[in-house]
Amino acid sequence: MNNEKISAISIDYAKSAFKFLKAIGARWDKAFFRFSADESHNDCSASYVSNGAATLLSAIDHDAYFETMARYGEKLSALTESQHAGGFVCLLVVDSGFDYKIKFEFADSQKWKITKLDGGTGMPAGLEA
Repeated sequence: MNNEKISAISIDYAKSAFKFLKAIGARWDKAFFRFSADESHNDCSASYVSNGAATLLSAIDHDAYFETMARYGEKLSALTESQHAGGFVCLLVVDSGFDYKIKFEFADSQKWKITKLDGGTGMPAGLEA
């Protein structure tokens, strides 16, 4: 695993997320960008929180950025491939103070799902503050 490459890609990914959020003009406090991959497919989802309410970002309305998100996820997945035990999840968390965190999961491809289906809140499921 190449930590320098992972760090550089993570910084570029965070910068792209900040630019995207500025471009769409959303008022937001925190935003979440999730990429997951397993043997059969890749998946991207995203949301942002404003005044305590989560809004899902549409892959249809924002297809160009979702493609960008997938490219970053694929690069990070490839760099960490030796650690994959049952899938790969990358969760980028950014806040309006321009801080970011990136989290990885290598065993549970369902971790941190972003949805409002089946009682989901639009926030990454199980994410601790």
